[in-house]
This record gives sequence, C-alpha cells and structure tokens, in this order.
Amino acid sequence: MKLDKINIQLILAILISLAIACFLESPVLTNRDAINDDVRNQIYWMAQQNDPELFPNDLIASYFSQSSTVSPILKAIYGLFPDSIDPKIISQFLPFVLVVIATWLLFKFAESIVSPRYAFWLCFIFNIFIWMVSNIPGGLPRAFFYPLLFSFFYFYARRHWLPLAIILLLQTQIYPVVFFISASTLIIELIFDYKSKSIKNTQIYGSVAAIASGLAGLFYRFILKYSASFGPLTTVQEALTMPEFFIKGRIKAFLIPFEFVNGKASVNELFSENHNFFVSVLIKSIVVIPTTFLCILIYKKIIKPKVGKLIIPRIFYSCIISALILFAISSCVLFYLYLPTRYLEYTLPLVSIFVIGSFIYQLENIIPRFKPLFSVAIICISICLISPSWRHGLKFLDKNEKEIYNYLLTKPKNIMIAAPYAISSNVPAYAYRSVIVSHEAYIPFHKNYYSEMQTRREDLQNVYKTKDIAIVKAYIEKYNIDYFIVKKRSKDRSTFLSSVPQNCIDFQNKEYLLVSSLKVIKMS
Repeated sequence: MKLDKINIQLILAILISLAIACFLESPVLTNRDAINDDVRNQIYWMAQQNDPELFPNDLIASYFSQSSTVSPILKAIYGLFPDSIDPKIISQFLPFVLVVIATWLLFKFAESIVSPRYAFWLCFIFNIFIWMVSNIPGGLPRAFFYPLLFSFFYFYARRHWLPLAIILLLQTQIYPVVFFISASTLIIELIFDYKSKSIKNTQIYGSVAAIASGLAGLFYRFILKYSASFGPLTTVQEALTMPEFFIKGRIKAFLIPFEFVNGKASVNELFSENHNFFVSVLIKSIVVIPTTFLCILIYKKIIKPKVGKLIIPRIFYSCIISALILFAISSCVLFYLYLPTRYLEYTLPLVSIFVIGSFIYQLENIIPRFKPLFSVAIICISICLISPSWRHGLKFLDKNEKEIYNYLLTKPKNIMIAAPYAISSNVPAYAYRSVIVSHEAYIPFHKNYYSEMQTRREDLQNVYKTKDIAIVKAYIEKYNIDYFIVKKRSKDRSTFLSSVPQNCIDFQNKEYLLVSSLKVIKMS
C-alpha cells in the first residue's frame, strides 16, 4: 500500500526531528552518567519517588520536593517506570519523545490551516532552532512548553473546546508559564474577533470555560498546597539590590550585569568575555536575525508579487503579543508569574520559525522545476548555519569523581556530606546522599531558605580553608556532617582537611579524599 503525500511529509518531519535529537543527545546513548544541568536540583523528588528513605531530614530535598512546585503530571510520568530504573536515565530519554510530540502537533496544526508541505517546513525550521533554546534537554517541566503550546494551537484552530480546556488544565499542572501565554492568547483572539464582528457565542463560552479550567488547576496546585515554611518571596525592590538576580548571578532575572545597574560598568563591558550571555546572544543573532530579515526582504522583492502575503496564522501574532505583555507584567510582580525571561526565551524563536518556514514554503512554490534540489539544499545549508549554536546541556563525570560517588552509595541513606562547591551538586544526583549546600540548591527566591543557604555556604568555605581542628569539629556538630569530600589538588595544602591524617580517610583515589567526620571527632 502506497503512503499518501500527507503521511510522507509527516514521516519526513519526524525523521528529521529524531535525527537531530539523536545527533545532539547522542552522549546519553553511550554515557549513562550524562545528566542535564538542571536535573540535579530535581533529582530529590525523582529519587524519593523510587525510594522514600532517601534524603531524610534534608532541607534542600524538602525545598525542591514541595507539592506546589513539583509537577504532579511529571511525577506521574516518572512513576510509570519501574523503581529499578534510575530517574536520570528517564530524564535523558524523555527529550526524544517530547521533541517528536512537539513536531507532530506543530505539523497537525500547520496542516489544518494551510497544507502538509507548509507544515513540513515549519517543523523543519522548528527542529533546527529549538536546540538553541535550553528548555527541551533534561525532560523537566519546561521541556513540555512546545508540546503544550502546539496542542493549544491545534485544538484552538479546530475549535475543539473540550480538549482545549483539558490542555489548559494540563498546562497548569506541568508548566504554568505556557498556561499564562495560552490564556492571554485566547483573550486577545476574542478581542480580534469582536472587533472584526466575527465572534460567536460558542467561541466565547469555549474560551471562558478553557481559561476557567486552567485557573481551577492553578488554584488547586498553588493556593491549596501553598506552604510558607521557606519564607516569603523576594520582592522586586530587593531583587534589584541583589547580584544573584543579574547576568552573573544564580538566577538571571535581569539580563544585564549588576555593576552596570549600579553605574560601575560601561556599555562596552556588556559584551566582554565575562558576560558570556551577551556574547552568545550576539553570535546567535548574527545567524538568526539577518536570516529572518533577509527572508523578509527577498519575500517583498520577489515572492510577494507572485504568490502574495506570507502565510502566518493570526494566533501566532496573538501569542507573541501575549508573551510581551506577560513579560512586562511578570517584571513588575517578579517570581509570582515565574521569571520574566521565560516568556520571551521560548516564544521569540517562534518569530523566526514561522517567518522563515513560510518564506521557504512560498519560495519553493515559485520554482517548481527545481523543488527536490531546492529542498535538499535548504535543509543542508540551514543545518550547517544553525548547528554550531545547538547545545545539549549535558554534564559529565570523570572517572575519579564517579568512584567517590559509587563508594558513598554503599553508605547509609541518611548521611550528610560536605563537598567542594564546584562538585557539590553532583553528590545528590549520583550518590543519592544529602549534601549540606550546593550550587544548584543556592536559589534566592524564598528569603528564609536562601538565608540558610547563605549561612551554610559561608560556613562551608570557612571549614575548607581553616587549619584549626576545633573549627572543623564545631562544623561537624552543627550540621551533623558524616563525610567531607576533599580535592587532593587544592590550592592551599596547609588546611586541616587537605592535610588530614591517613587514619581519618575512608576512601581515596588520584583526585579525591573521603574524610570520616567520626574519626576527626575522635582526634585529640
């Protein structure tokens, strides 16, 4: 039986999607220790779902396992797998599934409003651009952004109101950012249709019901399950005085250097090597922005006279408008609507996807004789131009670090580890043991929690620098530390932990020492 053209276009789109995903995520196929950077602060609830005895009495684990912050849908997805499967492995392979689902949904949406060939080109541009954004790798809630957004586009285009209401409800339970965008888009669409006098009662009732279902989901997840045990949220005024929220800080809420805001840095320093965000944006802009505008220019001079306007659905404009509005609002009520940058980081790439995809589709229509050759050339040139900006977001372990974590896995599940700040985030992810403080856990959103993390980090730095055994003993008793991980090649070899007696070492290799706190306490 012959496949029809619709199936061929869809199959090609999905094959290209899988090929690019396999190319970028290939390390996870050969290296089980590869892990996405941000998975390291989500590993707590993932691991506890398999083994509730892990991370007992752990402040960091409690913070990242709050019922209001952990997606119940994502938790259910991870719960479908046997306990014997390491949750890191699930997080490694989930992006393959999500990018295919997103491609399929975008294809069905674009096909329903134009044609299968138009859908193919949108899907192709989506797949070469999506890996420039850091939301797909890792299988975290934000990885569901595009599948959820494109499903919203599809059901709205078909005016299927019940599935649309279910999608908006799911959005609130997985990644509320996409719900805020979808709900705002529905409102803007209603305004457009009201002005054009094409609005219908079913559209009004359907849109209101869909938004109401989402709001009910938000109320259940965030209001009914809200906990103030970690203190109030940091305010906008407070964030503006904290370097942690600027470009070199832990949370990049403001995409400029803190020194620039305080008048201690010039505009030229925005593009210095110390501010790699701007350098990376500049590099990407050299490819993406000129390409987008070049397409628009060629379209106006050559394509428009022959085939008419670029085919860009109105819902796309509504989506971009809603994202810009939400960016402004969330900047004023910081953290209550998530980080402001999330609204632009995930929606602005859609501008290039729809403009360039539509441009290629219409350009292809005016050169029918060379269509196959044109298609192959566009695919090859696009991948060559964009691929240097792709990123998989994976972290890897060296052999010595892995050995220390394998040894810790043999120890009781309730131990507390103090580790050098540079590797501290890896301890929970690979050894599944509690760590006193880590880079990934150093989150400044809630005041009480962050204050405790600041104290712990300062104490950690002091104990690794001290030469006084009394300070080390006091630290052990204060935080109930069981083991210290010590790097052999530390800069200061005169500190107590760097020169600890051999009888205090439980395990060592070429790079690390594992110092027993119990044996240190027994020293005179």
